[in-house]
Order: sequence, then C-alpha cells, then structure tokens
Amino acid sequence: DELVEEVLLEGFGLRGTIPSEIWELPSVRRLKVSSNAVSVSFEGIENAKSLRVLHMSRCHLRNLEGLRNSPSSLKEIHFAWNQFDGSIPRELFELSQVGKVYMNNNHFSGGLPSDIARMSSLEELWLGDNKFTGPLISDIGLITNLRVLSVGRNLLSGAIPSEIQNLRLLERLDLSQQRGMQLDGSLPCFCNASKLVSIDVSGNSFYGSLPRDLLSLVDEREKIKVDL
Repeated sequence: DELVEEVLLEGFGLRGTIPSEIWELPSVRRLKVSSNAVSVSFEGIENAKSLRVLHMSRCHLRNLEGLRNSPSSLKEIHFAWNQFDGSIPRELFELSQVGKVYMNNNHFSGGLPSDIARMSSLEELWLGDNKFTGPLISDIGLITNLRVLSVGRNLLSGAIPSEIQNLRLLERLDLSQQRGMQLDGSLPCFCNASKLVSIDVSGNSFYGSLPRDLLSLVDEREKIKVDL
C-alpha cells in the first residue's frame, strides 16, 4: 500500500459507496474516481497523508462530512457536476491549505458565504452554473492569492464590489450570464490586476461609461479577452 501514489478509476462504471479503506493509502498523491455513480464518506481522510489532488466530479456526492480533517498536503478538490444543494458545506472553509476548488455545475443556492475568505491559500475558485443569489460579496477581495474567479451563470445581482480591485494576481474573471436581476452598476477598472488575460461580464445589466483606466496595468503587448 505504501507504494501506491495514484488511484485512477475515472469512468470505470463504479456504483455504490467507495469504501473508507481508500484513505488508508499513506502515499497516494492523486485520487481520481470522477464519472462514476458513487458516493463516499470522508471520515478517515486524514490518514491519506500524502493526498494532493482529489478528483470526484460527476459522481453522486451530496455532503462533505469529514473533509475538514483533510491532510495539509491536499491542494486541489474537484467536485463539479455532483448533487450538492443548499449552502456550501462549512467543512470546505476549514481547508485553508487548498488552492483550487472546482464546485461548478451543482445545485448550490443562497448567498455566497463570507466564510470563503478563510481559505487563505485559494488560487482558483470555480462556482459557475449554480443557483447562488444576492451580491458578489466584498469578502472576495480578502482572497488576495486568487488567480481565477468563475461565478458565471448564477443568480447574482447588484454591483461588483470595489474590493475586487484587491485581487492583484487575478488572471481570469467570469461573472457572465447572471439570471434574474443580474449584476448592474458601473464596471470597476481592474486597474490593479496586471496579469489579466480574460474577463467575461457579458449577459448582465451594467451601465455608464467604461473607466478610462480600464486594465491600465496590463501589458499592451499581451493578448486579453474582454467580453462585455
């Protein structure tokens, strides 16, 4: 068991519940069981002391019980296209070591939780294609390591908070196609983010003139995709 570093079972036609013994592999770094009709209990995950990447997209996950005990080695979680609904489970916010979170294409609803700012190592946050409502919270500006923010195709409304200017490392931003009341107000200049390569804010209700200093720090020699 100590020689196993990867478990790759994507699309194997598995069904039922993955046995908790899966976490008894102390050297496994990558566990990939996406595209199977399975659920799993995260109780005991702390025993997978080398786990870095957890792929469980397109499964039958409904909760994250036990995930808060994840080893400090865990850096990526892929939980897109599952059966989550309601609020984001609070267990997620305990994972201050995780850098990439993929939870798009679920059935989450309600407001974006301010507790997400507790994930201080977060670099990529993918929450698109859910049913989140309310504003894009100002606390998002506290996640200063964020490089990708994708919350398109939800039910968000109101103005983009000025705190988004604190995301100086931001490379990709997707706020597009909000259903319902949509995002509105004026666009920020994104003038502190010199690394931006893609902005999609289309399908909303923004108004007013574009800021004169829009993307002013982006190198003019670099290509950038802007969809308004």
